[in-house]
Amino acid sequence: RIPFEDRVKRVSIPTLVQKTLLAPKILNWKEAQHWIEPPPRAMKKIQNIPDGIWINFSLQKDGMYKLTGKEILDKVSSNTNLDPRSLMLFTSSAFGRDRTYELTNKLFNEYSIPENLVELAITIQGESDGNLGNDDILYFYAHGPSGFDQTIDNVSWHQNLYFTESNYWLLIPSNTTLRGNRVQTADIVQDGPLNIDYGLSYLHFETDIENPQGSGLAWGNTIIRQGGLFSQAVNLTEPVSSTTAHGLFGMIGKESVSTRYGNTKHKVEISLSDKKLVNMTWSNLGMHYADFIIGSGVLVNGGQTFKITNNGDNPNSEPLFDFLTLSYMRKLNYQVPFEFFSPIQSNDMTFNIIGSELKVWNITYGTNPENLPLTSKDNITSMRVTLPADTLQNFITFKIADLPSPTLNTSTGPIEMNRLRNTTMSANHIIIGPHSFSS
Repeated sequence: RIPFEDRVKRVSIPTLVQKTLLAPKILNWKEAQHWIEPPPRAMKKIQNIPDGIWINFSLQKDGMYKLTGKEILDKVSSNTNLDPRSLMLFTSSAFGRDRTYELTNKLFNEYSIPENLVELAITIQGESDGNLGNDDILYFYAHGPSGFDQTIDNVSWHQNLYFTESNYWLLIPSNTTLRGNRVQTADIVQDGPLNIDYGLSYLHFETDIENPQGSGLAWGNTIIRQGGLFSQAVNLTEPVSSTTAHGLFGMIGKESVSTRYGNTKHKVEISLSDKKLVNMTWSNLGMHYADFIIGSGVLVNGGQTFKITNNGDNPNSEPLFDFLTLSYMRKLNYQVPFEFFSPIQSNDMTFNIIGSELKVWNITYGTNPENLPLTSKDNITSMRVTLPADTLQNFITFKIADLPSPTLNTSTGPIEMNRLRNTTMSANHIIIGPHSFSS
């Protein structure tokens, strides 16, 4: 016998998923559906953000950025008491990216509501004196709306179809005794024999122009009619000729004249320097992808052009080119700020970079990067790191003088960042719209 309590204190209304899966399998479903207990719910503590002056700016791509003390001081009143050690930098908890798809494809009970804002670690050159001067420099790593995201050892492109700029907020706290999050310097790794002068680089090419089905998220670039081709120019920085490279390209099916089932056969080929890389065949209106390998010695330094050709037999086939992603080994030669991944794991390794007066950050965990200890000799900058076995390490190399500065918007006074958070009641849906719609 299975004992039951006489009375269930609280019950939950069955969800559509529960009705679909459980009702056909439980004989007394009519009674049992009233026995479902609601999951335990714990109210997450709301983040307390200090009062102060907020300065907003937006960014369009991943990378290192800087703000000078003068740029910040020009946005606040002359009588503002400003200790640079208290400055804080915030962005959305999605770190620049959109989160719509992630939110709408998870069960509510399995997902905790993220914080409105997260603080990023930054560095301020000249803050130690406790007074923000015109020549002080604040620099930081940030994400734009689209870019490469890393999950453990997987690197993939995130294309944002919802907005083209990511917002950031610089906070000048009213309480100058507060201290903002700062980039820490990693421990020195004992010297050893393993060293390389190259790293793994990723590039992505995508321009969303047309939406062939007029709905959804399948945006492409250019229609390729039967026998036609699309040329995608790329510019590579000193690829290592003795190594192979990898690529992924995407297409979207489209018909010149709509058929009943939308199953016109498409056949495209991608090539480089008259060398065929891969064919792709499919028969629907959706998105389709194919990966390929580029042999050693094929990639060259500088510009080259990939050609995507429509080799289909059916004149009704006119698919759209969607994107091209490349990963290749490049020499670590500094010309402008650049990112690279470690091509190996589970070792202590020295990376030798051509260039002097450089800085290198480990940006594997982008909101809290690490500054890396460096040594320099004869225009070679070396960094010694420990590479874990399970996670690719991502680095960015830069000179402060080469970093761009975003345009700062007008400063504003105290802002209540948690206005939509309510700790006393819950709702299945929140509708946000113009005030005029409220009636």
